[in-house]
Amino acid sequence: MNLFEAETLLHFTNRINNLNPTTQPQWGRMNVAQMLAHCCAGLKKSMSTTPPTSKRSLSSRFIGPLFKGMLTSAKPYKPGTPTSPEFVMIGSEKDFNTEKKRLLQLMETFSKGGPAVVTKYPHGFFGKLTVDEWNKGQCKHLNHHLTQFGV
Repeated sequence: MNLFEAETLLHFTNRINNLNPTTQPQWGRMNVAQMLAHCCAGLKKSMSTTPPTSKRSLSSRFIGPLFKGMLTSAKPYKPGTPTSPEFVMIGSEKDFNTEKKRLLQLMETFSKGGPAVVTKYPHGFFGKLTVDEWNKGQCKHLNHHLTQFGV
């Protein structure tokens, strides 16, 4: 999948439009609004124009590149795959309609902006990524969480 293509954008948009405020997860602890906010955070990070506020940990500098292949492989993420603390939404109240609108806008910005909108900064765990790796990673991340909520 390629989020820079209109067909892929439409695919994810249709799946998101099948969600509602009461959609329940098939696994995990996030509710649907928190999941949408979580996906927004990932997309925002992929388009960040400001450098990260913290340095990558020593372990992520050594281990992250070894696991970079999981970001872009065809193999889906497993339920419960760890995430960075900055993307954890558990415990914060989110509004479904606000987060849905935000995610759809961010996806459109990413898609229509193309490679020019992709951050030049390294991923917090995987390190330096190409535009293609950021793109594939976003598609895989969106697919993982939309699958989590059965759409």
